[in-house]
Amino acid sequence: MTCSNCSTRIENAFNTREGCYARADSGKRTATLHSKHPLTESEAREIIRKAGYRLKSFQTIT
Repeated sequence: MTCSNCSTRIENAFNTREGCYARADSGKRTATLHSKHPLTESEAREIIRKAGYRLKSFQTIT
């Protein structure tokens, strides 16, 4: 992510999913996702790939 449009694309990719809410920060190049249902790293990677980006790391916080 390099700009606010990039952040919006990432957010929209997740926010269109039922029970998901994402906030992306292009300055920090991070996205925070809150989900009612568990999301695997491979699912997140695929969502981001379809949005035109690449997942560098994935961390689950409970």
